[in-house]
Amino acid sequence: MHDELCAETQSFDTRQAFVPGRAIEFRYQLPADARPTKLSSNRPVFWEFEAKLSMPGLDFEEQYLVPVYDR
Repeated sequence: MHDELCAETQSFDTRQAFVPGRAIEFRYQLPADARPTKLSSNRPVFWEFEAKLSMPGLDFEEQYLVPVYDR
């Protein structure tokens, strides 16, 4: 079972944002009640970063597991 508990979408209007060799920084503020990562449990909790890029001549889609720990 895979439930999405929260999501945010960021988009860019111009191609100038994507320059080969230059990093793009993303920031996301977790909800105050966000649960930390817990992979070894009966109901695992994990956070996933999904990147999708669709431009003429360039399509990219990838998912990354992101660890979130208690403070």
